[in-house]
Amino acid sequence: MKKPLLVFATLLITSSMSLMAKSYTYSLKNYDGPSRGCYPVNKISLKEARDIIASQQLKITGATDMEVRTLGAGLTWIQYLNNGVLKTGIPSRRGYEIRIKNGDGSSGQRADHILIQRQGKKAHGLSVAQHVHEYAHLIGNNGVYAKYRAHMKGHGYCMVSNYADNNNNEQFAEVFTGFVTEPVTLLNNNRTPKACQRAFDFFINWFDAGDKVYECVE
Repeated sequence: MKKPLLVFATLLITSSMSLMAKSYTYSLKNYDGPSRGCYPVNKISLKEARDIIASQQLKITGATDMEVRTLGAGLTWIQYLNNGVLKTGIPSRRGYEIRIKNGDGSSGQRADHILIQRQGKKAHGLSVAQHVHEYAHLIGNNGVYAKYRAHMKGHGYCMVSNYADNNNNEQFAEVFTGFVTEPVTLLNNNRTPKACQRAFDFFINWFDAGDKVYECVE
């Protein structure tokens, strides 16, 4: 059961007094906070990471052990917010593949896989935000894009980053990433506060236990 709105408001006011306003120039994957995420990578073992990846009907290839654990940490927090496995509509019994490769090209969600390019020293395979962003596209392509657009219609974009206004689908993926990896980007946004509050409201209700997100507000 969700907490009463009055409790939400009290938590928000109390937390925000000690928080800096958040809005990033580049995509969230490039910054320390979203890259670390809400669930510490060092708290998940390699086996636990592989188990939670499999539970979401995913498989990861080309990854180092730490990259597997990074994806596992992101999915652990997603499942925590959802009180269990998140249904994404993946039809394949063999699992949907996440491929990690060396390269400077663009990462992205494809028809049959997610590709994550490490981009050298940027080490995007070790960014929770990178994994969550591309996974959000998979979720969006299974019916959630439209629900989010309908909720946000007439309210503009939530500018958690400049990348968030690239197009409607990138807006969804970037805001989803903000909610999952650093919710203050929505709660205390200094560029589009009303739109970000509305986006926050969408995700806190879309997840089965979305109110747990406050545990990641410092």
